[in-house]
Amino acid sequence: GEKEKLSPAMRKRVDNFYAFLASIGERARTQPVSETIKYILKESGLEGALQKGSDDDQERLENIKELVTLAKKYDALGGAEGVEHLLADAALATDQDTMEKDYNAVKLMTVHAAKGLEFPYVFVSGLEDGLFPYARDGESSAREREEERRLFYVAITRAKKKLFLSYASFRTIFGSRQVTVPSDFLIDIDDALLEPEKREGVLATIRID
Repeated sequence: GEKEKLSPAMRKRVDNFYAFLASIGERARTQPVSETIKYILKESGLEGALQKGSDDDQERLENIKELVTLAKKYDALGGAEGVEHLLADAALATDQDTMEKDYNAVKLMTVHAAKGLEFPYVFVSGLEDGLFPYARDGESSAREREEERRLFYVAITRAKKKLFLSYASFRTIFGSRQVTVPSDFLIDIDDALLEPEKREGVLATIRID
């Protein structure tokens, strides 16, 4: 009834929207969860819009892509069951802000959130080219890279006793396993300050005291 009051162009948009929802539903029942999320991201136009947006939009896109990587662990369950388990686990997830302040646990945070704070031991992970510093294109890439270098300085100066620096040799990005290259920022650190680690996944540690 209400649909008939719309203009022909608007009715077509509504029909296309419902057709898109139907296609999502069909894929959710038959395709792996990660592939369904990829499909929604691309076909909805969200990926293209965020790619052309601000730095905040770029960060939102990376968060969605990380969701694809997370969803990979539910792919083996099949379409509908995988979606059900993903949503159930997401609903049961606890916000770290609800934790008791005196809870004895590792604090996980971004470099931005760590500004002004200090800890006896600090672990900086993901020191890979394309991740930290993040891969960027355009005229502003040099300026943004230097800003990330300053952020790296913030990260390593949060440690009071010992700093652990690490990177992954392989990383799953947007659902695909990729070979990584150590961050260029590591070259700036004098080798004399480093204690090479034999443990897999840890490049080196820096003793502060």
